[in-house]
Amino acid sequence: MLDPRRRFRDRLLIGMVAVALLPLAAFAVLAAFDLDAIGKSTAEAAQGAILQDERARQQSTVAGHAGLIDQRMDDINSELGKVAGQILVQLSAPGAPVLPPVGLVSYGGAGYIGGAGQPTSAVLPGNATAADERMIDVSGTQPALALLQGLRQQYTEIQSVWVANQSDTALRAVPGFDVAAAIVAGRLDPNDPLQRYRGDVFTTAQTRYGGSASNWVDPTNPLGNPGGPYWTDPYPLLGSGAVGVTVWQPLHYGHTTIGVDLSLTGLVAAALASTASTPLPPASYPLMLSSDGIVLYGGLGLSQDFGVSSDLTGSPLPLTAKSGLASGLKHIEATGAAPATPLAVQLSGVTKDVFAAPIYAGRWVLTRPVPLSDLQPDLTGLTTGVTAGVHRLFPLVVLPALVLLLGLAFLAATLLSRRLVGPVRNLTVAAELLATGETSVPVPPQGGDEVGVLSSALERMRREINASRQAILAAAAELEGRVNQRTRELRARNDELVALNDLAGSLTRSLEPQLILEDALQAVRAIHPLRSGRGYVLEGETLSAVAGWPDAMAPGISEGAPLEAMAAETIRNSRPLRRRAGNGILLGWPLATRHGLVGALAVDTETTPSADKRRLLQAVADQVALALRTSLLSAAGREHAVLEERTRLAREIHDTLAQQLTGIVIQLEAADTLVERGSDRARQSVEIARDLARAALQEARRSVWNLRPAPLAATGLVAALEGEVRAWESRSGIPARFRKRSVGARPALQPASEVALLRTVQEALSNVARHSGASAVTITLKSDGDEIVLTVHDNGVGFDAASEPPRSDCFGLEGMRERVRLAGGTLIVMSSPGAGTEITARLPLAEPAAVAHSA
Repeated sequence: MLDPRRRFRDRLLIGMVAVALLPLAAFAVLAAFDLDAIGKSTAEAAQGAILQDERARQQSTVAGHAGLIDQRMDDINSELGKVAGQILVQLSAPGAPVLPPVGLVSYGGAGYIGGAGQPTSAVLPGNATAADERMIDVSGTQPALALLQGLRQQYTEIQSVWVANQSDTALRAVPGFDVAAAIVAGRLDPNDPLQRYRGDVFTTAQTRYGGSASNWVDPTNPLGNPGGPYWTDPYPLLGSGAVGVTVWQPLHYGHTTIGVDLSLTGLVAAALASTASTPLPPASYPLMLSSDGIVLYGGLGLSQDFGVSSDLTGSPLPLTAKSGLASGLKHIEATGAAPATPLAVQLSGVTKDVFAAPIYAGRWVLTRPVPLSDLQPDLTGLTTGVTAGVHRLFPLVVLPALVLLLGLAFLAATLLSRRLVGPVRNLTVAAELLATGETSVPVPPQGGDEVGVLSSALERMRREINASRQAILAAAAELEGRVNQRTRELRARNDELVALNDLAGSLTRSLEPQLILEDALQAVRAIHPLRSGRGYVLEGETLSAVAGWPDAMAPGISEGAPLEAMAAETIRNSRPLRRRAGNGILLGWPLATRHGLVGALAVDTETTPSADKRRLLQAVADQVALALRTSLLSAAGREHAVLEERTRLAREIHDTLAQQLTGIVIQLEAADTLVERGSDRARQSVEIARDLARAALQEARRSVWNLRPAPLAATGLVAALEGEVRAWESRSGIPARFRKRSVGARPALQPASEVALLRTVQEALSNVARHSGASAVTITLKSDGDEIVLTVHDNGVGFDAASEPPRSDCFGLEGMRERVRLAGGTLIVMSSPGAGTEITARLPLAEPAAVAHSA
């Protein structure tokens, strides 16, 4: 006879496999494949619809901003037209001609009235006519001045308003500006008032309106605006020299023009002031272009996206590696029609959609690059939501099928044996009670088979659980208390470390004592609660308060006297102090390094900090002292740099201007003597003095240019040297040859080394022209291992290099040696009488990463 426990095991296996396993497995496969697939496809479709809606909203926002800028420009055009019409009436009114006004100031071939600080300015040629005086009278004493001033005050972005007469070369501006500075800087041509910054930006703008931009059709003004006003590309403005644009209107009276100089930043800010609270994607920025691809205005992120380190305003947008974006923008600039879909492009390694809209008044295009990730919804979250919705179909579709399967299983189990199900059900109920933590109900016995053995084991486990529950709960309560206490301690330490880390970061971002001490007080507050505090800087014997917290305790109020006394006592004792004052406690720390005291911190608090906090606060004081010491050293370094630059200018002036001015004085004194004697040679001395004066002017300009060698930044070292050699050859008439060997356009040199090589070539060529009498010069630049070598050789008269150099050359040769030495190199001069001169400069090459970082 079979063991009853064996028979029950066999019946249990057969029943579980037949009744539960197969139907439930089929149901699991169905739910896993069908419902999840439906949820995923629905989420992908929803994502596409949301992306399209977001793109449409972004395009609408850009078009709205472009419309606001367009409207602002139309308003300025309208007001400019009204003022132009009234000025035209005054210019057409008959008036008696008068002579030019008395008191013209002459400068650079121009005469002018007023100037910087005056309400108006006039620029005239030396032979001003009566028509010029009428132009002055129109904009000076007649109501036209009020019109110009009113137009400027009405719009905050307008910097100046002016009226120009091209035929009489007369110009009137409101407000006044520094005429001499404008002429020197090249922003103004006295002989042509419409020539600005060495170019006719107005004719260029008028041509642009009639060129490719003529295809633009404003829906609100289909006929366009023939005859102006016209908007220019960015250029340095007349008065301030800052980069901006001009809107100008030609009048029908002769060659008279009225114009308004505007700030692009001010124009955009004024036009979009009403949209300041409109939410926009955080990584997007506005970019405004003219119809010929010139950058007018760009927000933060423009330089990073297009890989440049300088301001692109007034320059073409670099689109060489972005053909898709280039062709799309070219189509918009040529037709004035916004694209039906955004332009997709890779910028800074991020896929972005570029939304664009036309600004019809200036033939401009407003764009906004937006990262695609800011427009797309979270696919994972969307899929989860849709899948959850699909799973809600379970009670309607899947549950009836499950009920049917369970009914069939129940019928099969009943047919097999009620005796099989009963013990198992009782054991299941007992197990569920134990699983829920209910251990007070005993497990009933179920006989001697496998179920009975299992019920006995469950009952034994129930008794053991009851016996150990109390011990476990007590241990858990104790552990929880320890964890809570340790968590509080760690949170306090973390807050203190965060405060120290924030302080260290802020100290590296600024060298201003006020900012350093303000950050220090904030760090102290994060470590220990304060009622007030001050930071002091020690200047000689004087203790000066430069920072305070809160605002009520700012420097200069009487309530800070106890803190100031505490700081002074701390300085005298050179150690941290603690004093009780009223209902609070005063704390003070000296700010000192191994080089001495630099300041003090004094705070007022209600409680005394613990020993750990006192150590932490001392660490804060040490960091602040080091930062203040760094600030002092930085200021000293700047003064040293200024002193070195003054020394360089002294050498330049001694070698050039001083000698030439001495020659001018000698020639003029000789001419004075010859005139008294009645000699005809006086004119010859005056001619020589004039030539020397011109040479001195050229040297003065060269010395000013030397302050900032722009060719190095624009073209690189090799191109700059080659241009300097060609220019010197043209001036001196001496044949010069420039050779390079194994050197790229931009060799791996530090900026100081590049400047030293350029100055060495300039000074050497100047000495050749003045002293050597050479008929040929050779300049060689080559790479020699980890050094770059510059050689300047001439076939002139030479000199004895072993002896002291001539007096006139001492600053030149010494200046070259000093400049090369400061750049980390060496300079060798080889010469002998009759054998010419050779100057060799050797400078070390830098690591490419270091050069890139310096640039």
